[in-house]
Amino acid sequence: MKKEILAGALATLLAVGMVGCTPEGRDKFDAAGEKSAEATKATGDAISTDASKSGEAVANGAKAAGQAVANTAENTKKAADNAALTLKIKQALLTATDLKTRDLNVDTMDGKVALRGSVTNQDQKDRAQKIAEGIAGKDMPVTNQLTIDGQK
Repeated sequence: MKKEILAGALATLLAVGMVGCTPEGRDKFDAAGEKSAEATKATGDAISTDASKSGEAVANGAKAAGQAVANTAENTKKAADNAALTLKIKQALLTATDLKTRDLNVDTMDGKVALRGSVTNQDQKDRAQKIAEGIAGKDMPVTNQLTIDGQK
């Protein structure tokens, strides 16, 4: 009985194997192999595209971060330059022996100098303007908002 079962199983295996060896069977296996290869290639292409897009996103993010750092550095430099100019002008105004100022304020921002406070007369106001312009230079305009005591 064992021999008959074994013989039947062997015959079935041979029959299945022979079907796979027929031209039709080989064509089906080849077609399945080609579809599998195409699917694998498509998956690889999709992964490559996603990796490329991720790389571009990282590069763009790094570029934007670098630009932000550069902008911050430039703004910090401008602020330091403005503060230094403000200090020079204020020191010159306060130490000028021919100038009597009260409540003097000097502001430097966006490439402009503004003088605020009060002086005793028009000559004093004009003198403060000339001192500030001499230090600021011709590329940085000076706005004179000084008031004359007793005038509004």
